[in-house]
Amino acid sequence: MKTHNRYWLALLSAALLVAVAVVGTRYLSGRGNKLMRETITETRETDEANDGCGSADILMESVDSAGAASLTFVDSRDCRRYRAVKIGGDVWMAENLNYEAPSDSWCSEDKESNCKKYGRLYDWETAKGICPAGWHLSTGDEWDRMLTAIGSKKGGRMGDDWVGASKKLKAKSGWGWGKKYNGTDDYGFAALPGGERYGSGEFEEPGKPDSRGYWWTARENNGSSAYRREISNYGDYVFDGTSFKESGYSVRCVSDDGEIVKAGERGAFSFTVAAGSGGTATAAPLKDAYAVGERVTLTAVPDDGYVFAGWTGARVTDSASLVTTATVRSDMTVAANFRRIDYGTLTDERDGKTYRALKIGRQTWMAENLNYKPKASEGKSSCLDGKESNCAKYGRLYDWRTATEVCPSGWYLPSFDDWNKLTVYVGGANVAGKRLKSASGWVGESGYRGTGTDDYGFSALPGGGEPDRFENDNIFGAWWTTTKMYDIDPVNARITLHQDRLSGLATDMSDMYSVRCLLDEGGAR
Repeated sequence: MKTHNRYWLALLSAALLVAVAVVGTRYLSGRGNKLMRETITETRETDEANDGCGSADILMESVDSAGAASLTFVDSRDCRRYRAVKIGGDVWMAENLNYEAPSDSWCSEDKESNCKKYGRLYDWETAKGICPAGWHLSTGDEWDRMLTAIGSKKGGRMGDDWVGASKKLKAKSGWGWGKKYNGTDDYGFAALPGGERYGSGEFEEPGKPDSRGYWWTARENNGSSAYRREISNYGDYVFDGTSFKESGYSVRCVSDDGEIVKAGERGAFSFTVAAGSGGTATAAPLKDAYAVGERVTLTAVPDDGYVFAGWTGARVTDSASLVTTATVRSDMTVAANFRRIDYGTLTDERDGKTYRALKIGRQTWMAENLNYKPKASEGKSSCLDGKESNCAKYGRLYDWRTATEVCPSGWYLPSFDDWNKLTVYVGGANVAGKRLKSASGWVGESGYRGTGTDDYGFSALPGGGEPDRFENDNIFGAWWTTTKMYDIDPVNARITLHQDRLSGLATDMSDMYSVRCLLDEGGAR
């Protein structure tokens, strides 16, 4: 099998930037573990007692035989249990997040034992959206509020560090060689020196006398850096600074609403699901009454000509997903919302096929992939895996030379800049993939669902390509552009199962990918 040079292209709002990277990330699923209260950072076991995570997504307060209260939370994504603590009016996770993201998260030094002890490290883009449902990446204001509540004050050499804070927040053990580095953990925050992953891929070794703990905040500094907090062994400070976004740091999440349910609390609660115009919604199981902690599966189905616009009302696991879950806490009501898409139509005079089309910003796009079969003299095309059913579902695949000439009269193959304009209009490269993906059809071999919100009716599907299907037809969608990299390799716009981004890849012109055509609106080319 031939090997191609591939270059990932980041779609940015102002320009087309080119970056060289390795292709072929292996995606691993998370492990279901339980945090034992007695050994906070070292011992975990599978949370089998919680029948499918049991009271997942609920902040639960329990009281032991000695009358001491504690807060715990189970992440429904991997059934991992975390301690939590309330400081300064906010409820914080009392340990670092250890959820394995599809990409851009690491165990320090690539050792699983370090993930178990210190949690995972994440780059900033991943950290922003990695917290469980009902939680969010801590903000600078929340850090300041907590530090004020524990009696810390701003000062230090730079004037914006927090004095008299780190000792109270550090765990009682785990900070290097000797007791002098450890903290008093007055508030149960249990900060540990998880170290960092440098942009080069090297790690600062965690747990050593000169190591530090770093935690991302949600605040962006500029296009290349964001704010983080730092605790070290040098003085009783919590430092406030910035770092490059590709750095790998720990994550502490904060509860969105701080709503606490007492263990053993029971009740007969109602659960109502409603749907706005343009679709239907169902709940399962459907019952007259529900107990605290019971999970309900919600499904929204848009009518023809509508797209799903999200769940509103009570908290759900993923408000943007057609199929999601909610955990009963009290009487609850959720509603599925839908939005009408005004499609036009395009009829290809060559074979009579009709396609949906729609205007997004100032561009008019085909809202489905081209499925025209050219004559042998006109170019090369195929159906994925040689199956006509795949052509009917995903459209045809074309080599690059054919793609540049295959659009119907009055339409043309877009350039990468045309895709960039679309990306900017829908909110930028980091969210464009999710917003342009169809709301169904993106399911990996492991059952992972990477479906989108289809906010604009673009309905991108994972049509794959030849020869690099990544062993799964549902792993990516790729669309040829007229753009060439270094005037050699043509570029395709690309959306993958595991990411929300829309990016680009330069490959051999003999590869086979999908085509979306743009309307030539008075000299648009």
